[in-house]
Amino acid sequence: MKTHSLIVLISLLIISCNKKDNNKTKELTDFLYTSDLQIEKIEKDSLLKRAINNGDSIAYKKISRNFLSSNRASEFYIYSFMMANEHNSAKAFYDLYDIMMFSSDYINQFNRKKSKEMSIYYLLKSYELNYKAAERDIKDYFDVNNVPSSKVYFDSIQNR
Repeated sequence: MKTHSLIVLISLLIISCNKKDNNKTKELTDFLYTSDLQIEKIEKDSLLKRAINNGDSIAYKKISRNFLSSNRASEFYIYSFMMANEHNSAKAFYDLYDIMMFSSDYINQFNRKKSKEMSIYYLLKSYELNYKAAERDIKDYFDVNNVPSSKVYFDSIQNR
């Protein structure tokens, strides 16, 4: 009986020690994870500021990838809009096209013709700035030998 009680007592001590170690590990993991999130937020803010304020295309590409891969395209639209219009960024124009056409259910679900036309306008702007993905996608809307300028296209959709 004493041996049995001793085995139970030792088992309880081992389990208790393991729980304490697990709690310490969890606390350390939580601290490191929280710190990583804070660093990530600081880095995101820094990338956005460099992109929007300075026209830093490398910073823009990094932050674009982050927002678009985490299903935050709607939130990113305004940054793309600023980058496209203030810095004439081919990638930002393409992101505007991509966000409106593929990240937004509204255009296709509700047959938003004017919004779709504006998306194609953004694609044309990106195409004119020689963005590779735009060169690939433009074929879905125009004959490659007869692609209108973004200005001609914009004027045509405004006069309808």
